Amino acid sequence: MKAVHWLLLALPASVAIDADAAVLQAFATSTTGGGDLHSWAEVADTELTGLAAADAVCQVRAMAAGLGDPGAYVAWLSDRDDDAYCRVFGLHGKVANHCGLPELPTGAGPWLRTDGVPFAATIETALADNVVYSTLNVDESGAALLAPFESFTATGLDGGFITKFDNNADCERWTTTQPPVLLGSAPALGSNLASGGDWTFDEHGASCNSVHHLVCMQQGSGTALGGHGRRGQREAFVSGADVTGNLGGIAGADAVCQASAAAANLYRPASFKALLTSADAAVNVADRFEFDGPWYRRDGLLFAHGKAELTGGAVTLPLNVTEDGLYTGIAVALTGAKKDGAPSGLDCSSWTATDTSPAGGALANSIAFFGNGLNWLGPADSTCADVLPAGDWPRKLFCLSDADVVFHDEFSAVPGTP
Repeated sequence: MKAVHWLLLALPASVAIDADAAVLQAFATSTTGGGDLHSWAEVADTELTGLAAADAVCQVRAMAAGLGDPGAYVAWLSDRDDDAYCRVFGLHGKVANHCGLPELPTGAGPWLRTDGVPFAATIETALADNVVYSTLNVDESGAALLAPFESFTATGLDGGFITKFDNNADCERWTTTQPPVLLGSAPALGSNLASGGDWTFDEHGASCNSVHHLVCMQQGSGTALGGHGRRGQREAFVSGADVTGNLGGIAGADAVCQASAAAANLYRPASFKALLTSADAAVNVADRFEFDGPWYRRDGLLFAHGKAELTGGAVTLPLNVTEDGLYTGIAVALTGAKKDGAPSGLDCSSWTATDTSPAGGALANSIAFFGNGLNWLGPADSTCADVLPAGDWPRKLFCLSDADVVFHDEFSAVPGTP
């Protein structure tokens, strides 16, 4: 009997909560495949299909990487019968029916990525509360993920099967790669480059004959995360307050960052500057900073190694944490920059106007946008208008310390470290 069969047979019907268990792990598969999960190389010589095949792919990848307890891994994947939320508890059924229990189970997690970076504390906070620490852009070995940068999930923000693109959008229970004109079309995708709710559903669907990764998560509950962040480092945050296109110029944007830093009792609040440029300023956003990184978020996790990374197409982690340590979902941080940090010209008349012209920015929950080459700084379009159109994402500022010291003593209370 092949090892993959043994792993599936050894998996219990549900995973008990063990208060002394190690922290669980999550990753995206290094391999990719289409909507017929049986066709993936890891299981092609078995009789496994559908969700069972997806789980086996995760288990084979975990075993190949030498991860502990590979049989506990399942794919974060739903079909019309079983929701991914239930499956991370080792259960069948739908969120709407509490996964077959009297009450909806909670507490699965926390998860580290396979490179040791925290991913999420519990499944419910990773969904409803947007508390997602990092992006799942690392594979089972902890290596950076290669394109494509999306995974099959068919799972919405509630952890359940999503039918936005098709009432039966699960590739006929993950057994077909037929074109989207047939049943089973357009399963939902999750982004491997984004946090917030985008990690499970990024508003994209795909045909069943397209090729994507799978997200793999260990079932069960482990010990709480702790001690993974660093304190007293040069800091960066996304503004908790929303802004408009009329910032009073770049100086006004800096003043917003400095006032926010002061209100949160951050170190040297007057050193904070907005990651912002304009055509009038004619300066690269990175050149506004005298001192180089690294910069750390308010939760102590590394945001970017240095100025070169800010303008290199991708950063290390999303800057999705405010000055008060709160986590944001999707928001546009105004930058007025192209991917290399040069002015884009989409700057609300050098940040003094509130007309209907476009404003350029970055996504606070993303480390890159992959539409036309990796682009972190300038892929998002917003508006200079004083009032956002209904449904548009909030506008924020990225605020980075330009203090002359990399490490300092902390004199005030700081948010908990994941």
